[in-house]
Amino acid sequence: MSGDGATEQAAEYVPEKVKKAEKKLEENPYDLDAWSILIREAQV
Repeated sequence: MSGDGATEQAAEYVPEKVKKAEKKLEENPYDLDAWSILIREAQV
């Protein structure tokens, strides 16, 4: 069963810019630049 977690991580690659945007939103949920990055990535 431990192999399933590794497969899920490999299948769902998260770009560094998305990680940074999520971190910025934790500090400031009204950051429009960070939301813009997340929305753009979600549409791809």
